[in-house]
Amino acid sequence: MKHSTDPYTITQLHQWKQQLSAFRTVACQLMHEEVLEISGEGITADESTDQLQVRRKGFCKKDLRVKALGCAHSRSNDLFGSVADAVYDAGVLDIPVRPSVSVNDLVLKIYLMDHEKGRAEKKYAVAQKNHDSNEMAIVRDLLNTIGLRHTEILNQLEQLRQTIISQLDNAIGQFAIGTV
Repeated sequence: MKHSTDPYTITQLHQWKQQLSAFRTVACQLMHEEVLEISGEGITADESTDQLQVRRKGFCKKDLRVKALGCAHSRSNDLFGSVADAVYDAGVLDIPVRPSVSVNDLVLKIYLMDHEKGRAEKKYAVAQKNHDSNEMAIVRDLLNTIGLRHTEILNQLEQLRQTIISQLDNAIGQFAIGTV
């Protein structure tokens, strides 16, 4: 545990733990990118997927996203990083990098993956519309790989969250026995 010039209280430790414990990682597989409908006639696989008009599954409900760590479409990652940084700045955490830096690095990967999944879902929709089973199989494999990569990143975010909470628990325990 690092020592800070800013003292913290047992109440503050409990508040930080409660705030960080409210966040959840959800292996959603970026389902909001799933294409439900593609518009246009004579759509071919040669077309740029960026130009296609599609209707997607859409986002999860906002009340779910607000605490969904790793969500590409909410402020939850920034909120988590901000609280975790306060814990770090208070000297409670023994980790090598500010939590927000780790979170931002992982979330950037999710953002890029989100766009990759969006393009792949469009390709799949085109292949499905054109009854191209070979292309569907290729893109389905890509979508599965994206899903696995997404889950890996969420596992890293969850591990960071659990590490921070565990170190908060240790600090709370030290307060209880009077060693802080």
